[in-house]
Amino acid sequence: MRKIRLYILIFIMSISLRIPSVCYAQINENVNGLLNAEVFISGNETAKKDIIDELDIRNESISNVLRVLSNKSGYSIVVEPDVKGMVTIYLQNIDVRDALRIVVDMNDLAYVEKDGFFSVMTKNEFETRFGYSFGQQLKSKVIALVNAQGEDMVAVLNQVKSKDGKIIYSQQTRTLALIDSPEKIESMSSLIEELDSPIKTQTFKLQFAKIDEVAKDIERVLTKDKGKVTFNAEVNTVTVVDTVLKLKQISKLVQRIDHQNKEVLIEAKIMQITLNDEHIDGIDWEAIVSDYQAISIADPKPDGKKDVISLGVVSDEDYEVLVDALDTVGVINTISNISRVTSGLEPVEIIAKSLEYELKAEQDRIEVDEDFRFFTIPNVAEDGLFIVRLKPEQISDVSSKELAEMLVEVREGSTIVIGGMFKNVAFEKTRKIPLLGDLPLLGFAFRNQRQSYHKTEIIIFITPRMVAKDTIL
Repeated sequence: MRKIRLYILIFIMSISLRIPSVCYAQINENVNGLLNAEVFISGNETAKKDIIDELDIRNESISNVLRVLSNKSGYSIVVEPDVKGMVTIYLQNIDVRDALRIVVDMNDLAYVEKDGFFSVMTKNEFETRFGYSFGQQLKSKVIALVNAQGEDMVAVLNQVKSKDGKIIYSQQTRTLALIDSPEKIESMSSLIEELDSPIKTQTFKLQFAKIDEVAKDIERVLTKDKGKVTFNAEVNTVTVVDTVLKLKQISKLVQRIDHQNKEVLIEAKIMQITLNDEHIDGIDWEAIVSDYQAISIADPKPDGKKDVISLGVVSDEDYEVLVDALDTVGVINTISNISRVTSGLEPVEIIAKSLEYELKAEQDRIEVDEDFRFFTIPNVAEDGLFIVRLKPEQISDVSSKELAEMLVEVREGSTIVIGGMFKNVAFEKTRKIPLLGDLPLLGFAFRNQRQSYHKTEIIIFITPRMVAKDTIL
């Protein structure tokens, strides 16, 4: 009994005097919750350090590891009964709590921090004492890398981990320490298993860039002593041998460089249809196109109907069928064909203006309603997919009115269709008796003139395509 009291006295005195070394006490009875516990009391508690510069452990008992942690950090650590295990780990510049978390998780243990010291115990003891499982929110796991580069892997995992998660890489042991929720740990472990796979080969086909434009960039990011690259100038391909993670990085690099050498070709066809009586209300675009949109261009009429511009997308095959089918709607005339190359920064202007044409030799157009103008700005979202921004305006000789902006997703080869722009065109029709109707002065007696109105619909087809930079049309 005297011996036990002496140990307790030494423990209390060592805390009070901050003795300049790590003291060890073996207590044989339950005294203030420290029954048979090992107590590591640091003499550096006045200068506690949360960051440990280095922890290099090779097959040591967990007691010795915790002793080292206490000495390096300045925190006192109590090791409770039944805490056993072996540790091999190398960590650098790590928070003492993260280090402790990794060490206890390696041996299926638990710890609690209270009043400036740590108490390490078994998970069963933790649950009995506190009523819940240790690490319900955060867990840790150490994974050794085989093929992938640690720095590259950390960059990828930082995009996956939660806000409270941490990724710690040891270059010396090529290990990753993951601290996060169980779900995140599982997903990151699966990702590491996928990316840390053996060396693989992948060939990249350059569509627009030349080999000499990508060669140096690829060689610079290859895994040292593992990655290899070969080029085939005849078919403009690049073949890379490297880890899966590095191949993914190089794939993005190649796409970015290849994209820098791309521009967007906007091909637009503007057509005007003089509607027949059967389709006098215009074409039902909602039933024809996909991704249908409608933009109001005027206040609702008394009957509740709205004048709208209709917009949608058709595939390459459907476009050909649609153009052929328009013959059944009325008389088709092509107003213009436009081809413009843009980097996507400057808009392509498309004006839907009525055609100055004659329906028959004796008819002359004399009046047209307002026209429409579209500023078209294409952006490449990914390979083969465009996000096209359309800014329409209703224009006349004296004014212009901006309409609601439209965004359209369209695959390369597909076509944006814009319809619903109606124009009432007035025609003056002349009838005459041959020869007599052309006589000077007397000819008006042998001819007559009459105005008639025809309803027309303007249709715009816009097709974006990728082309090589500096393409000349």
